[in-house]
Amino acid sequence: MELQELLQVSAAILAGFLVTEGIKSLNGAFGQGKFDGFAPAMTAFFVVLFVTFGQVALGYIPAEYAGTAANIAKSILAVLSAFGIHRTAQRMGSIK
Repeated sequence: MELQELLQVSAAILAGFLVTEGIKSLNGAFGQGKFDGFAPAMTAFFVVLFVTFGQVALGYIPAEYAGTAANIAKSILAVLSAFGIHRTAQRMGSIK
């Protein structure tokens, strides 16, 4: 495995973790109760599934729209990741 491929896989794993934490944070913000049992594992599974599907789907978008589609996907990923970073920092005791 080349370094570039390793970095892409590492970035995908990190994005999956942060988005999963972001979704769990949003679940708590909307008062949906505890997020335990199989729910976190299923959320992580679907996040990775949708991220992978999104990467494949971007390949089918015409070249003139690829930049816009990629920016929309990055924006969604960034917002959910921000919630994930905040939740992780709260659990570590950095933020109250």
